[in-house]
Amino acid sequence: MSRSWKHYFNPAWKLPHVEPFPSMDRSSHNLANKKPTLSPNFTVGLLRTPHLSPHWAQFRVPLWFSKLDMRDYLFHAYNVRTYRIRSFVQGWGIKKRLGYPKNPNKRLFFRPKSRKRMTVELEKPFVWPDPPKDLEAWDNKQYKETNHGSHVYKKEIEEARRARLRESAQYFLKGQTRWDSSR
Repeated sequence: MSRSWKHYFNPAWKLPHVEPFPSMDRSSHNLANKKPTLSPNFTVGLLRTPHLSPHWAQFRVPLWFSKLDMRDYLFHAYNVRTYRIRSFVQGWGIKKRLGYPKNPNKRLFFRPKSRKRMTVELEKPFVWPDPPKDLEAWDNKQYKETNHGSHVYKKEIEEARRARLRESAQYFLKGQTRWDSSR
């Protein structure tokens, strides 16, 4: 049996079958209360802003994040009510790429990705806690020693390179070596 030309223009013809309510996967459920556990696929970062009053908080959000998304996120995740939300996109100027001679196929100049920030007026004030005085729980002493050690090591390498350069310059000035442009 041949099909008429009307079948080719019928949008319902040969479409895959889609269930109106797909069955939920058990792995995405919290089995204790039978509610699905939802985790966001974005990151919202609370920024320290000492210049703002305690009723205002500033967040770094994805570029696609809207004011309504922010309001809903704060209310449903943290039960925080908001009055006003200001958003702005921080653009960047053109920058020069470091390490250009190593890979000439890369562009020399580029524009970094923009960032979006939102400033939110909160119903209740939020004050950042004071930073801890004793940082032993975070191994701060070892961190400082490691960081300082790497700087000392880099400094020693730089000093050795300068000493070799100074020595070769002295040989050149005394006439013991000839200038060779191949080095």
